[in-house]
Amino acid sequence: VLLFLLMYAFLFAGGKYYLYYPLPVAVFLPYLFSWKTLPRLAGRLQPLRRFAVLLLCADTALSLFWMYGGSINTRYLLQPYKDSAQAKFAKIIDASSDPTLLNLGWLDGGFYAAAGIVPDVRYYQNNNLPRSRCLEYQIGYVQQTMTNFVVINQVSRKALTSSDMAWLNAGYRLIADAAYHGEHYWLYQRKS
Repeated sequence: VLLFLLMYAFLFAGGKYYLYYPLPVAVFLPYLFSWKTLPRLAGRLQPLRRFAVLLLCADTALSLFWMYGGSINTRYLLQPYKDSAQAKFAKIIDASSDPTLLNLGWLDGGFYAAAGIVPDVRYYQNNNLPRSRCLEYQIGYVQQTMTNFVVINQVSRKALTSSDMAWLNAGYRLIADAAYHGEHYWLYQRKS
């Protein structure tokens, strides 16, 4: 329990939340598999150890609840893949003779994997690097029209300046947009 609380404190101490933050909780999942043997062991254990076993069970239950309840991706678990923005955009990108893609100003939302693309530019998405550095390189890629497709989402669209959008519209044309579970995505293709 203490280890779980420390992990939680260190992950979220900075006030930032990334999609993959619930993954470290999976470290606590092996304890779940010991639930079959725990009731048998609890009968043989001393009271202090029984308390430790109960804490382990509570920790496992809390970990599972937090992992599924705390991740923003669990809402996609039971949804048909074909309805996702990734599947719709992958179909368009796959039909192209030049399937290159840039996630402009945000962390990859699964579009590379959906289209089977290996990124061909260095700053192909916004990582945990300083945003201005990544975005500076990405706008350079857009100015040079280095990739055939550019995908943006509603968060990155708000973060882009009017001059950034001007560069995007100068070299690319909007060919598709998709809304999926309250998130909106736009796909641009390089002008011929």
